[in-house]
Amino acid sequence: MQIPLAALVDAALAELVSVLSFSLPVAPCPGGRPPLGRGPLPSTCTGSARDGISAGLPAAANLFSLVASCKLHGLDPEAYLADVLRVMPYWPRERYLELSHRYCARTRVRLVDDEMKLALGPITLPPPLAAEEQRATS
Repeated sequence: MQIPLAALVDAALAELVSVLSFSLPVAPCPGGRPPLGRGPLPSTCTGSARDGISAGLPAAANLFSLVASCKLHGLDPEAYLADVLRVMPYWPRERYLELSHRYCARTRVRLVDDEMKLALGPITLPPPLAAEEQRATS
């Protein structure tokens, strides 16, 4: 039996809202939790609870999207995010595409392993991927 995508999304969002509601040190909504499902929070929720949940959802959605994309491309999400966060301060903006899920394996092998093992410090930038290398990966 296949579960419809909308039901999976609703379940994931409901879980996210419940996790966020427990992690916020603010006055609770009626019943102790925000209502599950779509739509705005009721006006009986305090302002700080409403603001905290609203502020956390886009960030959590971005993180979930990155994790899902990693899994779709057969990557370990934790290792991928660690590598991207490690090189991002030193990586040229015009080459961010090389850090995407699609090209990260080719980019990773061109980085110096000893530099990547360090928590901080500059990295040696490899030359850009050739245009034909970018087109060759699918």
